[in-house]
Amino acid sequence: MNKGGQSNVRFVAGSRDAAVIEKLALECVDHFAHETKAAYCYAYGTQADYEVKTPDWTPAFDETIYGGSRPCWIVQAGQSLNDADRGDDPSIVAGPIESAYTSGPCPGGVRFPK
Repeated sequence: MNKGGQSNVRFVAGSRDAAVIEKLALECVDHFAHETKAAYCYAYGTQADYEVKTPDWTPAFDETIYGGSRPCWIVQAGQSLNDADRGDDPSIVAGPIESAYTSGPCPGGVRFPK
């Protein structure tokens, strides 16, 4: 199979447990890396978190690898084109970061490990 391109995925984990959300984000990357050469997944704990958008949000934003316009994501996981070429496994790119989540307008009540 001659895979190309990159998947950029946002999903609602349906969980308030940051460790569960992190695991699901890695599974997301693993799943989409079978379809495209590279993949990035932003995981949101709840639908309420996913619905929070900044004024600069547009539908096209959801197709990018950037997370700022939907700020209540918990974890970003990914496998870049370079990582895929080297055969590296997906990894956590950012998160879970409690201070970023709790200091913002995030309503979902995600619990972070102590």
